[in-house]
Amino acid sequence: MTVSITNTEVAQISNVRTSISVVTAVADAVATAQPNTFLYEDIDLPCSQLISMPLLEELKPNQKVDNVAYVRCVDSGARLMCIQVSYQIPIDISGKMSMCNCMKEITSSIEVCEPFNITVSLTNMKFEKIEKVQLGEAFLSRMEVKCLSPWPVALQGSSLNLAKLVKFADEESLSQLTDVSLKQNDCAVEFRCLLSSGQTPSEIDIGSYSIEWRRVQNGAAVPFASTTVSLPTVEAEPIPLSLHVDMPAYGHMKAVLPLTYLLHNQTPFVQDMEIAMESSEAFMLSGHKQLFFRILPDSQHILRYNLFPLFPGYVTLPRLRVNMVRYSGVLDQLSSVVPTHIFIKVCMVL
Repeated sequence: MTVSITNTEVAQISNVRTSISVVTAVADAVATAQPNTFLYEDIDLPCSQLISMPLLEELKPNQKVDNVAYVRCVDSGARLMCIQVSYQIPIDISGKMSMCNCMKEITSSIEVCEPFNITVSLTNMKFEKIEKVQLGEAFLSRMEVKCLSPWPVALQGSSLNLAKLVKFADEESLSQLTDVSLKQNDCAVEFRCLLSSGQTPSEIDIGSYSIEWRRVQNGAAVPFASTTVSLPTVEAEPIPLSLHVDMPAYGHMKAVLPLTYLLHNQTPFVQDMEIAMESSEAFMLSGHKQLFFRILPDSQHILRYNLFPLFPGYVTLPRLRVNMVRYSGVLDQLSSVVPTHIFIKVCMVL
């Protein structure tokens, strides 16, 4: 906040003192304090509800001086600021010069707005929104930050503070919003890959999401502020079989495309499995088209296929059907994590 003082007196004034304070709001003849507003004379000094600017020893006629103060508000809404300027001016009284003490006071209203709106949602690994997560399976937390500030906002970075039953899928999870600047109505989105580490079905608290930010402005750089929002509480359900797919990001037409399925039995019992690989017009297939086998408790079984793409473009992969004798509906739970399409490029022969 900049307070500009201009000497409109006909003579030079001296000992100019400026003070800024937070005015209590008055509603229905009852005064209420505004506790969530803090003033700073300098960004390195403690905050207060009343600050005094440096003393000006003199100010010539029509001379202008700018004083900069800093205001930090915890919540939105209107704020009343009282700016008071006191000074001394020489006056002639019966041929004798005397110093007259004068004061001017104004009240200014400042409207405080939210810097941005943060929306948090959960998706599966195919970026489809989900209402539940599966124990031990990776899922994505999607954070969308929309700038509401009429001034540009600089983001220093973001962080996730996870609860006990949730962890990062990768050992290192870096912020995707580091050194990002947003203008009004701009949106920034980042994803974090998470895992639920619980053992029993329950509602789990994921944690909280924090952003370090500040307003972009000329002059002295103000410290970064922190805004924190809570991540949603989600229901975690167990799944008897986990399925992970290892495949390239894309393939080439008429070139071998390796495809590997890793099935993990997450139950304490031996599971009888039946798998069937459906045919596809877009691929020639090498591997088991139908297979019966057993998986020991907490053990894995690997299925390997070689695909030979026949058409370019965004094509449908052959569908793998999985059937567990003990759990007839497991295919519906696995469908959300199994990729269904892949992009096939045309090989350029020189």
